[in-house]
Amino acid sequence: MFLLIVIFAIIIIFLIVYILKHRKVENRLKEINGDLKNSCELFRKILNTMPNPVFYKNANFEYVEVNDSYMENMGFEKDDIINQTVFDINQGELAQSHHELDVELIKNGGKQTYEAKVIYADGIEYDVLFSKAAVASEDKKVEGIVGVMLDITERKKIEKRVSRLLKVNEAMLEVSHFIIGMDDINQMFDLILEKALAIIQCAKFGSILILTEDKNLEIAAFKGYDPEKVKRFSVPVKQSFLWYKTEGNMDRTVIINKWDMVGNDNGVDMVANTEGVQIKSNIIAPIIIKGKLYGELSIDSEFENVFDEEDVEILEHLRSKIEIAISKHKMYKEIMYLSRYDKLTNVYNRRYFEDVFDEQFKKSVRCGEGFYFVVFDLNGLKVINDSFGHLAGDEYIKTFASSLSSSIGSSDCFARYGGDEFVAVLLEEDSQKLIVKFESLISEFKNNPIIFEGNKIVCSFSYGIASFPHDAKTYEQLVKVADERMYKYKQNYKRKLKKMNR
Repeated sequence: MFLLIVIFAIIIIFLIVYILKHRKVENRLKEINGDLKNSCELFRKILNTMPNPVFYKNANFEYVEVNDSYMENMGFEKDDIINQTVFDINQGELAQSHHELDVELIKNGGKQTYEAKVIYADGIEYDVLFSKAAVASEDKKVEGIVGVMLDITERKKIEKRVSRLLKVNEAMLEVSHFIIGMDDINQMFDLILEKALAIIQCAKFGSILILTEDKNLEIAAFKGYDPEKVKRFSVPVKQSFLWYKTEGNMDRTVIINKWDMVGNDNGVDMVANTEGVQIKSNIIAPIIIKGKLYGELSIDSEFENVFDEEDVEILEHLRSKIEIAISKHKMYKEIMYLSRYDKLTNVYNRRYFEDVFDEQFKKSVRCGEGFYFVVFDLNGLKVINDSFGHLAGDEYIKTFASSLSSSIGSSDCFARYGGDEFVAVLLEEDSQKLIVKFESLISEFKNNPIIFEGNKIVCSFSYGIASFPHDAKTYEQLVKVADERMYKYKQNYKRKLKKMNR
């Protein structure tokens, strides 16, 4: 009996110990569950404070967890997306590409970073950077995918804009390189138009129009237009699209859509093209040089409403570069002109004449050909300046230079040597014919005096002719001989003038 009591007591003790341990384990489990619940809540709070969408998918590609940002961007409640796949969340044709990448990640594990298109709740397609990683168990079996989405739409727009601006700079740098040595500015216009059409998206045709002195716009460069209509095209600037759109200010780039073209037949005729397509959109940038309208850059498209504010920004940037390029070209042309020509008379200056003479001299020696070197000196220029002013003297000089230039051949060379002195290399074969020509010109001046501010001024000149190689065989010798003969001619002229005034 005692033994049974002892056994029963032992059993009771074991039961009490077990119950106490069980309660302790239960309490610990409750603590762990509480901690886990708190951790999950903390983790969910952290996820929901993240500005970027975060999601977790299981191995069946179903959404198991998403944060608030994901639901807000995608436009779903949590119950609407949990246990759904990408095919169920309104991604259309984009869903397949997203799913294929998920399949690859579940199959191979690891991480993925890539850019893709996503349609957000507003129905707009965004550029999104995905950073995804496979979640694996202890036995390295992939159990799901965790991913973070970063909206890079604005970044892509900025990158695109910067890229296009860089293209503008590259294009205009190429244009700047071509300016040096480019005699015909229309060549530069062709190059500028080619670059503009390559930069502006959806551009099909285009033109550069230049404002004429009579305030008409005429086409200087074009692509896609009917050449015959281009030749005939001329529109008053006040009837142009740009004038209407800017209300006459013409100081900014504007977009012209199909409805803006209605009622402007001249403008529609301008874009008549060789491919028979209808122009439905147009973007025009004014070209301003020294504060005045110089012309327009016009880009056309066969599609409606294709140009936007980004295109306006690009064309504004491009036109500023074009204005600089045109100004540089004009400056280059002026520098080149001044390096060769006398500004007052538009004939060669002394420096360039000596270069041309050197080439002619070498050719004559090489080919055994002769030529005449002539020195001219205007008579009485100082008296005219003193009597009527230097503007009258300038008119005197210009009249002589213009008349002499018109009387010599295209192969001859005529230059202003300085002040009232001019020189020429003439390929005339007979010196007597030259004398007759010069004397005839002197008579013509006598019979047709210059009328300056009501005063009659008779143009007159003295000249001396030296023959190569008969009279001299070097430039210096030719100048000396011709100058001596011109001086003798001038002395005779002065003597005759004195006899006439007695």
